[in-house]
Amino acid sequence: MTVINSELNKISSKSSDSFTPESKEVRVNSEESFISTKENEEEVTADKLTSTKSVKINGISKTNNVNNESIVRRKNLPVPRIAAKFSLLSMMRQVFGKDLSRISMPICLNEPISFIQRLSEDLEYHELLSKASKADSIEERVAYITVFASSALSSTFRRLSKPFNPLLGETFELTHRGFKFIGEQVMHHPPVVAYHSESNNKEWIYWGTVWSIMSFGPNSLTILPQGTVHLKIKTKDGNEEEYSWERPNCIIHNIIFGSTWLEWTGDVNVISLNHGYRGKTTFFTDSNNSYNMRMHNTSSSTNIGKDIGKRNIVTGSVFNESDQRIFCIEGYSDLEIQVSPVGHANQSYTPYSKGNIIWRCNPHPNNGDNSCNFFLTYMAMELNEITDEYNPEKGANIPITDSRFRPDQRLYESGDVDGAQTIKGILEEKQRKRVKTGTSAKPRWFVKGKRILSSQYKKAGSVSKDVVDCEWDFNNEYWDFKESQKFSSLTDTVDIFNIEN
Repeated sequence: MTVINSELNKISSKSSDSFTPESKEVRVNSEESFISTKENEEEVTADKLTSTKSVKINGISKTNNVNNESIVRRKNLPVPRIAAKFSLLSMMRQVFGKDLSRISMPICLNEPISFIQRLSEDLEYHELLSKASKADSIEERVAYITVFASSALSSTFRRLSKPFNPLLGETFELTHRGFKFIGEQVMHHPPVVAYHSESNNKEWIYWGTVWSIMSFGPNSLTILPQGTVHLKIKTKDGNEEEYSWERPNCIIHNIIFGSTWLEWTGDVNVISLNHGYRGKTTFFTDSNNSYNMRMHNTSSSTNIGKDIGKRNIVTGSVFNESDQRIFCIEGYSDLEIQVSPVGHANQSYTPYSKGNIIWRCNPHPNNGDNSCNFFLTYMAMELNEITDEYNPEKGANIPITDSRFRPDQRLYESGDVDGAQTIKGILEEKQRKRVKTGTSAKPRWFVKGKRILSSQYKKAGSVSKDVVDCEWDFNNEYWDFKESQKFSSLTDTVDIFNIEN
């Protein structure tokens, strides 16, 4: 903790609000009910190490009140994104046919948050889970949960930079958005994150284990997320219901030639483990201009289905225990989604008769023109900010392994791309040395759980030989420890962010 405290004492002179391209009004969620890296990298010398080991922490709140509601969250990163001179084609020639999870990528390909932090973004629209908990019927609950599973993709579409790969033992907690989230990097090869979250009012619990299989195409990158998402909700009558689903596939098009864009494809099947009900959504791009968007209740401000285009389309249904369709789902996974009851007339279904928009995407910073902030959402820009409730200097009880204290990520956010690249190399080399000497960090907050068969993997021509043979379960110790003891008292914590020695 001494290292963290010394870093926190060296605050950058730049304010978190020093970069404000344009002031925009921020609305609350509006769902409705029903890279410059030097070409010749400098050698890492003792002088270089000394000059970069002091991390610049930007954006620390000046208020002493740790009431979450009183803290003003930043709306921009400390400095605008720095353009990079980088040849992706040259890099692809070097990595083609190799296991991408074992290759250290140039930092200019990153955005300034970790993969664990990005996972917490899946819960931005957790109000849908609260609505599911309060719903009167199983079919309504399945509908809300199915739309929630789709809403998790809404922050990704213009974000073509990759998150930082967490170091083994890296953690991240989030507590200021109406729920508690904790994630931990539990494996290094392949990189596996286990996560667990619960609402403050105990309406739901959300958990899972995730890793990815990646492969290159001629001009594309395919990412297949692996692992099951689990959800348990408490219903109005006090019962508990459990649901599960898997994330869809992701394709990044035109990574070498053309305009790069991201697409989610495939199906998401939300299964009720207590009933025979299920929800299914399909994500696709209407490249042939053949799909007719039939939404009944459209948003006047967006003219959905008319001017938006044919990308990011989501369609689906909710089925009862007899596998009869009872709700239709349609919309855009980056804009809004409508649920409509299925009418029955002349022995044929009449969908979209009385639809309600039950989810609408939150406004994006700078009206969507947000390349200066890596196209991060407002929530994403909060994740790496060290406000009082996450600041050890303000008395926050938080592990030194939290992603917010990762020095290369902090330097990168602050605009020191070359310094960040140097520190990233040091951290990765120290991790490799720990593996060789048998001193790697051990998972602290998650334990091995249900076995996973290799036949359950989604395949994409990956060359990786690494195997994940089980899910990881939360050991229910993190939050109790946070309440009753000090993380600094742990004697077995590996200081994974220490760049000294």
